Amino acid sequence: MAGGMRAEIDVIIHATEDESLVYEALEEQLGIIQEMITIQNLTGHYDNPITMVNCRLDKKNAEAFVDRLSRGMAPGEFTRLASAPQSSGVHIRLDKQRLVRGRLEDVEGGSVRIRIHIPVYDGNMAGAYAQLLRQPS
Repeated sequence: MAGGMRAEIDVIIHATEDESLVYEALEEQLGIIQEMITIQNLTGHYDNPITMVNCRLDKKNAEAFVDRLSRGMAPGEFTRLASAPQSSGVHIRLDKQRLVRGRLEDVEGGSVRIRIHIPVYDGNMAGAYAQLLRQPS
């Protein structure tokens, strides 16, 4: 696996949502424990409290996260997403409500934002991400 892999996960939790359910889902579905995250308490448009959760993973932790993510998604979905990386990596947006229910699904506008980046030194981005897709399950 690529040695410089990074993954970043961002989640916005609104005042009407149960934070503990989101933290529990992040741990159970993605292996992200609270000690791994940074929490920012913000104020929304109508002075509603918003919690911004961020997790940055490097190297082995990122590899373990990507493995867990790919196993948790529907067969072929992660492969489809990772086989067409954008210039800055693979971008996935999971639906937070489905995540809480135990389902990892990429949806447009999902509120769990995931970015996976593998440094490409030889200009062969397709090859680097093909290696990601060949990782043992």
